[in-house]
Amino acid sequence: MRTVLLIAILLLTACAEAHSTPADAAPPADCGQVGPYMRCDDRCNRCDYAGGSRCSPVYGICWPAASMLDRSGCLLSGLTERSPALAYCRDDAACALNPLVTTDDRLAGACVDPDYCRDVRAAGLDITCVHSDSSEFVEGPPAGDPCPVAEAHPAAPLCGSDCGVLVCPGMGDDPLVSCVGRSEERGVGVCVDSPGFAAVRTRTDTIDGSLEFCNTQFDAPCALLVMRHDDGSFWETASATVEQSCRLYASLYPDDFACVGADWVPLE
Repeated sequence: MRTVLLIAILLLTACAEAHSTPADAAPPADCGQVGPYMRCDDRCNRCDYAGGSRCSPVYGICWPAASMLDRSGCLLSGLTERSPALAYCRDDAACALNPLVTTDDRLAGACVDPDYCRDVRAAGLDITCVHSDSSEFVEGPPAGDPCPVAEAHPAAPLCGSDCGVLVCPGMGDDPLVSCVGRSEERGVGVCVDSPGFAAVRTRTDTIDGSLEFCNTQFDAPCALLVMRHDDGSFWETASATVEQSCRLYASLYPDDFACVGADWVPLE
C-alpha cells in the first residue's frame, strides 16, 4: 500500500511535467540554483540528461538522478479510496505543492530541501511550500523551543534541532518515518510513521487500522495525535504514535494539538 501510494502521488507530478532530451542540443546556459538544485527553465537547461537528471518545468529545477521513489511525494489532505494515507516529508524536507494538482481540498506535491523553499520566491517560481500541518513554509521552524526534560518513547522521540533528533528512527523494517508538527511557530515535532494509515474521524476502519498498526510496530500503547483548529475543534484526520510521546508532545503545544482515543475524545 505504501509503495502504491507513493507511486500514485509521484505519477500525478510526473504526468504534469514535460521532459525532453535533445540529442544534439547546444551547451546550456548556467541558470544558477534554487536551494541545492540546479535551476532549469525554457531559457536554459543544464540538467545532466546523460546521468539521469531531468528538468521539471513545474518546480523549475533539475531533479537529481534517482528513482521515482527516491523523489518522495507528499499528500497532506485530499484522501481518497486510492490514496487512503497521509504522506509527510521525511526529516527536514518540506512539501512543495504542485500547482497543477493542488486544489483547496487536495494538497499534494514533492518533498524538497528547505533551502529550495527559502529561495523559490526570489527565483520567481509559482510554488508554495508547506509544513506537515499545511501551514506555509517561510523561513522554517524557529530555534529555541526547549525540548522537555521528560522522555518520549525511544522509538517515537520528539524531533528537531533543539531535541537533537534530526532524523527519525525507522520503525521495524520501515524507514519511512517523519518529524511532524514543526512549523514557523513550533521548533519541536514528534516522529510518526509516514506514510502511515491516516485515521479519518468518519471512518472507524481507518481509526482501528492506524491504532492496530502503531501498537504492532511499536509494541506499546498508541494514541492519535490530532491538530486543533483556531477555535479549538479537532481536525478530521489524525496520526497514530506512541501514547507516551503523543501526550508529551501535546503538552508542549496544547492550543495546537491533542491526544485522542478511537472515539476522538481527548485522553484523560
